[in-house]
Amino acid sequence: MTELTTPLSEEQIRALKVGESVAISGVVYTGRDAVHKYLHEGGELPEGVNLEG
Repeated sequence: MTELTTPLSEEQIRALKVGESVAISGVVYTGRDAVHKYLHEGGELPEGVNLEG
């Protein structure tokens, strides 16, 4: 199993293989369809939230 800690680099993400088991620790944000639509339409993230990495 690959163990990763956020924030993740592009290199770490690209090194993953399909079907590989991964354990992620650190800050992880989730959002449902309404949040994705809101952000896609130009909505702003709350202060302090960074989706990079």
